[in-house]
Amino acid sequence: MASDAQAAFRYLEGHKGVDARRIGVIGHSEGATIAAIAASRIPKIRCLLALNGPVLPGYQDILLITEQRLRETGIADDTINSYLTNMRLYLGRPASTPLEKRRVAAEYIVRFEIDRLPVDQRAKITKTDIESAVNSQMHEVLSRWEQHYLSLNPTVYYQQLSCPIGIFYSESEVAGLLSKRLLEFRKVFNTADPVHLIRQIKHVDHNLITTDQLPKAVCSAFIKAVVEEAGKLI
Repeated sequence: MASDAQAAFRYLEGHKGVDARRIGVIGHSEGATIAAIAASRIPKIRCLLALNGPVLPGYQDILLITEQRLRETGIADDTINSYLTNMRLYLGRPASTPLEKRRVAAEYIVRFEIDRLPVDQRAKITKTDIESAVNSQMHEVLSRWEQHYLSLNPTVYYQQLSCPIGIFYSESEVAGLLSKRLLEFRKVFNTADPVHLIRQIKHVDHNLITTDQLPKAVCSAFIKAVVEEAGKLI
């Protein structure tokens, strides 16, 4: 995917209607990491904008998001700790965890999520459905992409950049445990020296969809704000 972004840069760079000196790259969520990887490979890139992107290695970020989600629902600490223990095993930590043990952990996670569904929905779920869900979970976690993502550290790429960087986070993304993301980004910028800015975005969720029943105009205003900030960096 980063190579696709590089190809897009090369296309724009050679386009007669584009100022090749003012091309930036933007990414959202995991796409922010992909954008950082691409930008680290393009010496001529003018700026990077990262929207709600991770900064911790994939394994740590997944656990952070999971714990935040569970705590927001008011689940007891013992239950949260049990869930996170199984999540670590499912993700293959320690690396020596045998597949069967990881599968047991995957089933725990699937059954946990099923138990949180409304009674009428739970009643429709069969043993075959559970087995299929566990198989799907195992297929995903053992995929080449997932294994790479779990160990990928986005800060490696941010630290390679000399171009201006804009970091944007929704309020919900920097609340509670997730505030660790901002702290980690600030550590990165203490060791690197790009011109950068960090902004918090109100009234939008992770997917940049408006919250609190606010009008769509808020989301449009956010997009406009991002474009304006990009203009400053470029």
